[in-house]
Amino acid sequence: LQVLEVHENLDRQLQHSCEEDLSEEEKAIVREMCNVVWRKLGDAASSKPSIRQHLSGNQFKGPL
Repeated sequence: LQVLEVHENLDRQLQHSCEEDLSEEEKAIVREMCNVVWRKLGDAASSKPSIRQHLSGNQFKGPL
C-alpha cells in the first residue's frame, strides 16, 4: 500500500510536466498497461483473502 501511495504522489507531481511529453498513442499504451496491472491485482485479490482486505475500500481504485 505504501508503494501505491508513493506512486500516486509521484503521479500528481509529474502529471503536469509529463502530459505534454507523451503522444496520444503513448498515453493509450500506458493506460492499457495500468489496466492489465489492475486486472492482475483483482485476480490475486479474488484468490487470496488477505490481499482482498488490503485492496478494499478507497485504496482500490480500479482501471483508468
